[in-house]
Amino acid sequence: MNVKDFEHLSMILPMDVSEGTSIQLIEKYIEDPSKLKEDVGAFENCQVKIHEALWQCQSVFNDVSGKVAGKKILLFTTKEDPHANDSTLRKQALKKGRDLIETEIELEVVPFTRSFDFSKFYSKLTM
Repeated sequence: MNVKDFEHLSMILPMDVSEGTSIQLIEKYIEDPSKLKEDVGAFENCQVKIHEALWQCQSVFNDVSGKVAGKKILLFTTKEDPHANDSTLRKQALKKGRDLIETEIELEVVPFTRSFDFSKFYSKLTM
């Protein structure tokens, strides 16, 4: 399911309480990333805009009425440093990461590769 007006963003699961079916789906994608391509499409050559993805997630949480126990975003990626060549996008993403911390939204990055260097970008995003 595509979200708002942002290119290359898809919501794989609607926001809800975790259950066996959704956990199994996530495990399937982690075990075999080609399944994700089948379900969502391939975006290897696309310009990723992390701040837009995080903004979208934050807005979904903002639309929830009532009390929630916790807020957590799972960000699945194969890119260690999605904004290595664009300092503006990098700054926007880091700012949005700080916004998430201020609004008590936890961000967990789930890499789709075995050797993934969080220090290139994501360690700064989740501080």
